[in-house]
Amino acid sequence: MTCLEAEAVRIRTQAAQIEALRTLGTWDVDVASGALTWSEGTCRIFGVPSGDPMSVERALSFYPEDARAAISAGLEAAAATGTPYDLTVPFTDAAGRSGWVRTIGQWQETGGIRRIVGVIEDVTAEKTARDRLQDLVYIDALTGLPNRRAFEMRLAEIEEAMSQRANAALLLVDIDHFKTVNDTFGHPAGDRLLQEIASRLRHCVRATDTVARIGGDEFAVLLSHVPDAASLEGKASQILEAVRQTIQTGDDTLYPTASIGVSHLAFASNVDGLLKCADLALYRAKALGRNRAETFSPELRRRTDQDARVLDAIRHAIDRDEIVAFYQPIVDLKTCQVRGLEALARWNHPICGILPPSEFAAALEDPVLSMAIDDAVLRQALRQMREWVAAGVPVAAVNVNASEAQLRRADLVERVAELLDLNQLTPDRLKIELVETAYLGRDPQQIVSTVQRLAKLGMVCALDDFGTGHASLTHLRQLRVDRVKIDRSFVANMCTEPFDRGLVKSLVELGRNLGIRMTAEGVETTEQLELLRAFGCDCAQGYLIGRPMPAEQVPEAALRWYASCAADGRIDASDRSLELRR
Repeated sequence: MTCLEAEAVRIRTQAAQIEALRTLGTWDVDVASGALTWSEGTCRIFGVPSGDPMSVERALSFYPEDARAAISAGLEAAAATGTPYDLTVPFTDAAGRSGWVRTIGQWQETGGIRRIVGVIEDVTAEKTARDRLQDLVYIDALTGLPNRRAFEMRLAEIEEAMSQRANAALLLVDIDHFKTVNDTFGHPAGDRLLQEIASRLRHCVRATDTVARIGGDEFAVLLSHVPDAASLEGKASQILEAVRQTIQTGDDTLYPTASIGVSHLAFASNVDGLLKCADLALYRAKALGRNRAETFSPELRRRTDQDARVLDAIRHAIDRDEIVAFYQPIVDLKTCQVRGLEALARWNHPICGILPPSEFAAALEDPVLSMAIDDAVLRQALRQMREWVAAGVPVAAVNVNASEAQLRRADLVERVAELLDLNQLTPDRLKIELVETAYLGRDPQQIVSTVQRLAKLGMVCALDDFGTGHASLTHLRQLRVDRVKIDRSFVANMCTEPFDRGLVKSLVELGRNLGIRMTAEGVETTEQLELLRAFGCDCAQGYLIGRPMPAEQVPEAALRWYASCAADGRIDASDRSLELRR
């Protein structure tokens, strides 16, 4: 044996020892003949008996088509130009086991023999570990969707395409009242809801689109190509309908809805702009009552900017005590006496004068500012009630509205008790009005508890805008309110629409049977007033009786109303005691 042959044997022996220690093999291809040789380690990786005849075609058959093409291209480049290659590709061995290998090949010429030699290593374990780590970093464990980090990477990938004005669009999908699901049915039900919504979103889009979970109850749907506005609107409607399908979790049935903010690239120059536009649209969808999709438009941005200016102005207005209370009479339909006055917020603008709530509606939707406005009106109303009592003005009580944010104040009951005591008023002098929508938010039991505590204090609570929310009868049972105000939308057409007339009459009878006093809102004509009296409705409120007015106009307005009732024969004008009854 020559020294060269001995060295070759040593190298092969050393290679075999290395192969035995690792899932590693070698191979070589004779460029002239195309013959392929596999080492024992390579045969072991692919599950092929050592010594089996091998060819390039048979070796490539262990790889999927795209990997086969990449390896063939690498071999051709190595043979033609001497360029080495290094590929990590999937494979399936002779027994059907799937895995990954790293294969490295390079040109070699020895003694006039041209060969491509290489090393191959089974990297399945490493690849699996890397993929698992990748999943931990980029995949949401609960839903299996890409997480926020992965979504942001996807946005970065399409940045160049967006700069070329590609027809990309983004939908932000927020599950309505998700916390209520967790609080009512438990977190397993909430998890089931998120998993089902994730699955439904996947089925609504193409493989080229991206669906990600980017927050606790918020998903993002990135559409890679939207041909026109109608297609985008149709996709939003499809997603809304998919979300609305009921979900069974154990013995409970969930009725999910979602709010969707839609943004198209036409209104944004980059991904940040696309996100901001979708966020604005989502906020608008929530403000309009949820369970809907809103598409961003330049008008929405203008309105949002205007709302921001209003919020800033109202903050200063509160600091300068520019929020004032106006009062609208509530009259007893049997005696025509002014039984109470609803205190309504107005903005005493230093330049524009008295502004109605429509001019600062954005502030009333803001939890912090709405609570500050409510508190300002409450303080003024109780202070004014003390003055009316001292002056003998025939007003039994003052009504104040409480927003959802106000009703969720941990110290609301204590705050009300403190103000009553400060103004030397008994609790029956104050009535709290709440709307049904306050009960539809998160943790409705907190609202119920607050109302019950106010009732224990001796205060009357009224349910405002009755009939415009959801499950109103359920609210009557749970809230145990003393007063109900029939919404003006039913009163407006009851003289001309038989259905509305029957509905108002039924509501009055319902109140009578439940021992709840009913007040009809929005009374604007004598015909409406007389029909309500005929139904036996307890009280009425509206422009016919009196518009919201400053406190100093209330005594005269009360007497003027009483005098008009006497002139119309609704009461006995000789019974002067009614004027002073409270």
